[in-house]
Amino acid sequence: MDNYKIFDGISAEILKDCVIKTEKEKFVESLSIWLEMQLFKMVAVLYIMCKHNGQTKADKETLENVKKMFNLRCKHCTKKGGMIGGRLGSSTYMGIEESMYSAANEGKDILNVDLKNGLIRPEIANTEEFIGGAKNSKYSKKIKQLLSLHCKYHDMKISKDVQTYLINMMLKEIQNIKNDLKKENNLTLKKMNSILKKHNIFH
Repeated sequence: MDNYKIFDGISAEILKDCVIKTEKEKFVESLSIWLEMQLFKMVAVLYIMCKHNGQTKADKETLENVKKMFNLRCKHCTKKGGMIGGRLGSSTYMGIEESMYSAANEGKDILNVDLKNGLIRPEIANTEEFIGGAKNSKYSKKIKQLLSLHCKYHDMKISKDVQTYLINMMLKEIQNIKNDLKKENNLTLKKMNSILKKHNIFH
């Protein structure tokens, strides 16, 4: 079974309020593949960081290093509505300073991990406010299932904090994508892919 199909139910829920005049199955498949790829890329980067540090388990410190390296921020926190910074193979990764990551360009990071207190910020952990209890639980199980498969593929373990962060990150993104897609009067695959491109975790 193709792993992305685990997300088919979530994709169908995201698209149920969208005006789609062509075969909806193609939209569901494309969205599921995209969602899986976002999760896969995040796990892959954590794996690379673990290998670099000689670790077998990604913990809060590993996650924090990845966030700093790729400048991960919510896509809806900037005036232009786009995600700031971060791409695989960036100059920062090679040890070259990039002006775009200077303090002058820093934006609000709503996905920050509080290492001092060992907590993930409650704004992100409280996912019920943007999805709802029942759906939140159902979606979380699907995300956790696929996350487990990707970790197994990389022969890597992740801490509970990292798992919670990744699940909440995906839940928030699902809601953001749903809000953007349903604004389209006649959603086409081309339009959907264009919208999804703006939501890529890494550029």
